[in-house]
Amino acid sequence: MSDASAAQLSKMKTSLGDLTATVTITSDVSGHPEYTLKVKDNRTLQEYEVNNRFKLFRGLKKKLDAESKGLIESPFPKTFAKSKMGVKLTEKELNARVEGLNTWIAEVISKLNELNRGECELIAEFVNLEHLEEKGRKMSNAAASLQKAARAKAEAKRKAEEEAKKKAGLGLSSIAISYPSADKPPVAGDKAPAACCIVS
Repeated sequence: MSDASAAQLSKMKTSLGDLTATVTITSDVSGHPEYTLKVKDNRTLQEYEVNNRFKLFRGLKKKLDAESKGLIESPFPKTFAKSKMGVKLTEKELNARVEGLNTWIAEVISKLNELNRGECELIAEFVNLEHLEEKGRKMSNAAASLQKAARAKAEAKRKAEEEAKKKAGLGLSSIAISYPSADKPPVAGDKAPAACCIVS
């Protein structure tokens, strides 16, 4: 593996490792159960949801098994035969399935460092990591724009203050006139005032 590929894989594992994924159950418009994967980036606190049918979780499990050779030890929730015949699962069965999915996906994320590039890419696609990274880039760009605007505002304020000081320095604040000292009597022919100066 090249240095660039190794760096990309390391970055992907770091991004995935910062995630917490929690499965909850909902229903689609036709009443079929859907499993909502609530993904949270613990580093940036961003959150989003990915809705999947159970067969997509099962598909990910099969692909990981083919790659990792049994690395993930948590049992995957079983597929009920009756669901294939259109018979709905009971609430108890659905809750057990959700609990099993949560245990399984948590172990998958916890063992990222032991997974290869292909496996990490499967997981990244499944949790829609690209969406999270794009959202992160937009937030970073927005933050950078705000910082730039704040710096520009501060610079404008500084220049305005300097300009105000310069203008104040050119103004005449007072005029002082000096007369001959009281203890020295004026000499005939002296002109008054004896001295005049401008002070600012």
